[in-house]
Amino acid sequence: MEDVIRANTNLYLVILTVNISVWYLTKRSLVISTVEKAKQIDKLSSEVDFLVEKHKLIIKRIKIFVLLYYTFNMFNVFLIWLPLRSDISSTLYTEDPCPGLNVTKTINKHICRTIVYFQDILVTVVVINYQSLLLFLIAHTVAMYTLISEEILTLNDIADEAEVRDRLAPVIGRHILLLDIVKSLQSLYNVPIGIDFGANAYFFCLFFTLPLKDWIAFGPLLGYCFIAFFLYCFLCQKLKDSSVIFEKSVYACGWENFGVSDKKTALIVLKLSQRPVLLQAAHIIPIDINTFASTVQAIYKFVTALKV
Repeated sequence: MEDVIRANTNLYLVILTVNISVWYLTKRSLVISTVEKAKQIDKLSSEVDFLVEKHKLIIKRIKIFVLLYYTFNMFNVFLIWLPLRSDISSTLYTEDPCPGLNVTKTINKHICRTIVYFQDILVTVVVINYQSLLLFLIAHTVAMYTLISEEILTLNDIADEAEVRDRLAPVIGRHILLLDIVKSLQSLYNVPIGIDFGANAYFFCLFFTLPLKDWIAFGPLLGYCFIAFFLYCFLCQKLKDSSVIFEKSVYACGWENFGVSDKKTALIVLKLSQRPVLLQAAHIIPIDINTFASTVQAIYKFVTALKV
């Protein structure tokens, strides 16, 4: 069983690295344009006088969140994973870490250890930067939805039609930009996340068949898989919820007191806000808390049935 786990762990790492590397190579231009759009809407939101302080607070929280995620994974890799991998004589992860090198010799052992360190650090940097960018973009989009939801509700307190029109136009522009960002996120991440979900679920099923004493050796990978899987679902659920809140805010913005042309504009915004805002794994499975719960439940049932 350990041989199966070892082989599939290495296969999982290969799938993860290839998936993200292909994503970097094929989606680079779209990533750059999406980040530029995020910068643009962030700048527009920061220029709204009564939202300046809230904008600063939300952005600060997002930065802390991403930094904590990055720090946790680096801690996981450098203090747990790499020390375990540095034992060249161990066959826990692979039978032969450096094929063709006689690691019984001191110089060859150092060369082999350097190769292992280099490849693991390279994989770590590629994977964690990919995950951090994804989490940041989703969290930032949620924050922008929150800000425009609050802004559009302030129209309730405005009686002058000209001022309503002036305040409504920027909100519409930012909402259209948000919909464009969501569309870009769907194009960027639907397929890679689908591959990640499949690989993570398969790894979980294999991992939980191990006895408890062997969990420590594969703990870093399990921790990464579980946290990444949960954060995907949690943040995508927040994105979905924030879009629903914006829809309710549009309906409650006092549109019934607007002029005829502004009522028509509010109706268009309401129709646009009713479009489903969600990411899907492989364009099939919606990514939300329900998916997380049902997947964990299915894995538990599978492992339980396997052990009986």
